[in-house]
Amino acid sequence: MADLRSIRRRITSIRSSQKIAEAMRMVSTARFTRLESKLRRHRDYMSRLAETVGRMQTMNRKGDRPKALKQVALHVLFSSDRGLCGGFNQNLVKYYLAQPLGNPGRRELIVLGRQGTGFLREREIAVSRELPKVLDAPTDEALMALFRELSERYNAGGIAEVVLFYNRFDTFLTQTPTSRRLFPVEGVAMVSDAVEFKCEPSHRELGNHLYPMYAERLFRLTAMESLVAEHAARMNAMSNASRNASELLEKLRLQYNKIRQEKITLELMEIIAGTEAQK
Repeated sequence: MADLRSIRRRITSIRSSQKIAEAMRMVSTARFTRLESKLRRHRDYMSRLAETVGRMQTMNRKGDRPKALKQVALHVLFSSDRGLCGGFNQNLVKYYLAQPLGNPGRRELIVLGRQGTGFLREREIAVSRELPKVLDAPTDEALMALFRELSERYNAGGIAEVVLFYNRFDTFLTQTPTSRRLFPVEGVAMVSDAVEFKCEPSHRELGNHLYPMYAERLFRLTAMESLVAEHAARMNAMSNASRNASELLEKLRLQYNKIRQEKITLELMEIIAGTEAQK
């Protein structure tokens, strides 16, 4: 009977874990469905805006770029606050460490989300600052406060460049770790066939208004990409976990019924043997 009790406890435990996995999958599915359509619209908008920025850079090749007083690169890593999303965070950290990061003394690293910080510290990588609950917050106030800080530091010459590392959402099953430069602002590759045109205000004045707007939208897009990729990864991971739990439950039920049947058979044989002995 001890074996049966142990199997019953395992079945109860696995059922509870399966319910948790299914609940997390449903939450991520709801959020994914809502954010994925917004991401696609934002991508279309950004592709047009990037082309416009590229044309402006072509017209204004000299452009004003703040002179960096310190040759410091600032990296922003978009990880998740919660786990149970497969290799989402681990793959991103591996990608980050595979890049030519340069001198640690000339590099700052800001990590959004708790999970990324844990993986980095395991590999003894210094993290300048951890910002939890920024991407999944009800509002984007903390996210925009970070963008304004990065923009002000770059414009003041405190940092030479800002590079964003994140998971790009490709499909439900595929999230690709990648990076993009936020500052200095760059649109698509300079358009070689751009026709020069006159505008009022001048190209430079227009660029001074356009570039900050483009950088802000790019930062928002990156955060949205990371969040959609996170929910897709968690949906996939929780679906696999729920399916594996169902398979394990089926095996345990068969094992439970087999042991139970053997015990019943043994008890019947003892009863029959006792009856025969009394004759």
